Amino acid sequence: MTTVYTNRHRMNIWIDENIPFAEEIFGDFGRLTFFDGRHFPIDTAKESGIEVLITRSVTPVTAQIADIGSLRFVGSATIGTDHVDVSALQKRGVAFVHAPGANAQSVAEYVLCAMAELHYLKTIIENDQKVGVVGYGQVGRRVTTLLSRLGARVLVFDPFVDVPHRQNVAQSDSIDEIMTLPVVTVHVPLTHSGPHPTVAMLDEKKLSKLPENALFINTSRGGTMRAADLIKAVNQDNARAWILDVWPNEPSVPLALLEWMKTHRERAIGTPHIAGHSVDGKVGGALMVARQLAQFLKKSWQPPALPLAEPMNIVVDDQKSPYEMLETVLTTVYPIRQQSDAFVSCGASVQEQFDQLRRAIAPRREFRFHHVTTKHGQLKQWLKALGFQVTG
Repeated sequence: MTTVYTNRHRMNIWIDENIPFAEEIFGDFGRLTFFDGRHFPIDTAKESGIEVLITRSVTPVTAQIADIGSLRFVGSATIGTDHVDVSALQKRGVAFVHAPGANAQSVAEYVLCAMAELHYLKTIIENDQKVGVVGYGQVGRRVTTLLSRLGARVLVFDPFVDVPHRQNVAQSDSIDEIMTLPVVTVHVPLTHSGPHPTVAMLDEKKLSKLPENALFINTSRGGTMRAADLIKAVNQDNARAWILDVWPNEPSVPLALLEWMKTHRERAIGTPHIAGHSVDGKVGGALMVARQLAQFLKKSWQPPALPLAEPMNIVVDDQKSPYEMLETVLTTVYPIRQQSDAFVSCGASVQEQFDQLRRAIAPRREFRFHHVTTKHGQLKQWLKALGFQVTG
């Protein structure tokens, strides 16, 4: 039997309390009940007659949730779907949507800002070094595009995709080759089966292939690594640098990793899974889900006007080198060092503080909203290529 929802019907909607502007975006659809994303009260929701569930990646949407008889629609305001038992939802006729690409640009920009904080952008551009990108999905494509626009040479590994050959971009058929490059950045979903499962794919053997002074970046999923392998890798005395936004078994993060990052601050960035947490990425994910909910309900809906954080106007000191100026702009629009210092200093309370720190981060806007004034020709070219508004 097909259920027809009229405009008079007020849906019973349960929504993660950390989805921004939830009242403004979803309020017209029905009655909202907010919950802690890591502790979804399934029995209470079932008793209430939940019809719509809006989540983020921290809530496992299991077969038990799919079995709730009143549930009709599940929306995840995230790129990934590894936290959702999609087949169970399909079997029970529950509609499922997510937000592919919503925060992909935000993650790509996190990668560049973190590289700028550790001064690696200058190194790869000035020394004509290759960057290895593992995964060519929504995020990997954007990272590849941004780096290649800066003049970096990018080598991509993705066994499921044919990467278009263009200037500064080529494809490798070997992840082992990628792991020998001076910079490696990982952007894959978490998969447990198939010809190329990604769970624990970055094991001790793979990580040991990284050369001395290499930079390793992972903003994909913590399950792509094992804690013990990662601890061994960072403790090798080889001057490698590490940018980690995801962690095995998060929000439980091994203290040995945090302590290493704290004592090797000059070559480490650690954050609590916030690479995609720009204002634009998070709001964009919620809006994508809301549009699809409106289609599901056959309801007329217009996105509301939202009071988003103001972008920056930056005036650059043109007396510095173009690399220094680029680093200054990127670390100004996203002061990632502050967030890293706060996170790696958590110590034994990291599990309790993980989500608190995620909620407390300062609003960040994507590059395209910021305005930079500079007269330096090379800097203008780079910033425009990255999407900034530039005058001078």
